[in-house]
Amino acid sequence: MKHERKALTGLRSKSRPRALKRPWAIAGLVTMLVGLMLGLMPLSGNAQASALEQWAATASASSEYGGGWAASRATGEPDVYPLCGDRTGAWAPRSSGADPEALEV
Repeated sequence: MKHERKALTGLRSKSRPRALKRPWAIAGLVTMLVGLMLGLMPLSGNAQASALEQWAATASASSEYGGGWAASRATGEPDVYPLCGDRTGAWAPRSSGADPEALEV
């Protein structure tokens, strides 16, 4: 009797499809198929992304520190980033007081 139970148990576990023993595999497969059907996953590795680059054409400010820090320095393609600090090429107000300043681009 003990041997029969072992044999039946062995048959039961072997007769189950392999994928049912790993439910995460089925979930991954279903996710991939749904993604492909919705067009969320590319079929090839040739997917291209493009960046949109825009820069200000004009700028005006409430005040300017001087020519090197004029409002016009905030126009066009960036030429200061990623450097930081007190650098010419970026706008700066006339004073660093508590009064609010504005730069409109």
